Amino acid sequence: MRLLAIVVLVAGCFPTPSADLTCDTTADCTGGRTCDRGFCVLSGGNDGGGNDGTDGPAFDCTTFNGRHFMGCDIPQPGPALDLNMAGTYTYDTDTATLTAPDASTSRPENQGVASGHLISVSGLTVGTGVTLRVVGTRPLIIASWTTILVNGTIDAGSHDGSLGAGANSAECVGRAPNNGGNSQTGAGGAGGGAFQAIGGGGGNGDGAPGGRGGLAIAAAPLLAGGCPGAVGGTGERQGGLGGNGSGSIQLTALDAVTINGVVTAGGQGGFGAPGSGGLGNGGGGGGGSGGMIGLESNTVVVGSSGVLAANGGGGGGASDTLNGGNGQDGQPSATRALGGSANNAGVGGLGAAGTTTTGGNGQGHPDHGGGGAGGSVGFIIIATPNKTLAAGSIVSPTANDVPR
Repeated sequence: MRLLAIVVLVAGCFPTPSADLTCDTTADCTGGRTCDRGFCVLSGGNDGGGNDGTDGPAFDCTTFNGRHFMGCDIPQPGPALDLNMAGTYTYDTDTATLTAPDASTSRPENQGVASGHLISVSGLTVGTGVTLRVVGTRPLIIASWTTILVNGTIDAGSHDGSLGAGANSAECVGRAPNNGGNSQTGAGGAGGGAFQAIGGGGGNGDGAPGGRGGLAIAAAPLLAGGCPGAVGGTGERQGGLGGNGSGSIQLTALDAVTINGVVTAGGQGGFGAPGSGGLGNGGGGGGGSGGMIGLESNTVVVGSSGVLAANGGGGGGASDTLNGGNGQDGQPSATRALGGSANNAGVGGLGAAGTTTTGGNGQGHPDHGGGGAGGSVGFIIIATPNKTLAAGSIVSPTANDVPR
């Protein structure tokens, strides 16, 4: 009887939950409530599983999981990025800052994850005539909780004195190409950077061998930048420097990724050997390899004007008494980057592109320096159950399809 009295007293002191607030799952709840231990409750806070404490729809982080993250482990999305100002936006993974063409800055919601630096947005659009340049020491992952539409360009390549995001990654350790051999009468060209395939071999000079190309990676990493080319051999003057490997970019959207523009991760071309004052004979520098492009969503579409390109840079030209030319950077197409020119010395090798995955060999020369070799292609990874590559689209090299 005493126990019964206590139960009655407790029931009288505290209100009991209404029967219409009981639940088995959140689907049984209304009014923005979630199911918590059998009852529909309003979630408080801003923790990825609730809302801001108001009686609005609860944020559901469980619907969005990718190869690089779990939705409940990353920040709730910030506003959609609608990049429509003509010119170049730059996102730096080191400072977590987006700089617009008018020099204004912003900081999208971001977080470091195992495979790189992630930004969490409600959506992403890169407009026609707009370039999103991605730089920094870590690869960039864009997580959109709706869609990603690229009508302009996303550039993760290494060129113009800057490295793409995550270029020259730790994956390159132990697989580096060899420098060209030294010789006063004609140094060897450098080996090209490797990633999906081997880099090209440098051309022989007069009295010195060209460098061996870099070694291919055994399997595609989750996300990593490409690898640099080697340095040309020293003759009467130093050889050309190697080009940097490309950076990498991952585009992950809950609903759809659509590419009508260009996404590129091209390696930097090798530098030509300098020559002046009657001196030269240096070998050309090796081209850097392509990087990585990843697309992941329920639907992935590459339109008829869409381009995905992770190509190698061309090798640098050798010198006699004149400068060797620089190799081209990896091209945003299926065309191989040209090697650097040379006057009476070895021409640089072609960068890899399309179905030619290995870097081209540098040209040798019997009297002067040898040309640097081209870099290999990188990786394009597509994870989706619904992929469309429209007629006229360009994917260089061929994409690897992986489960989502």
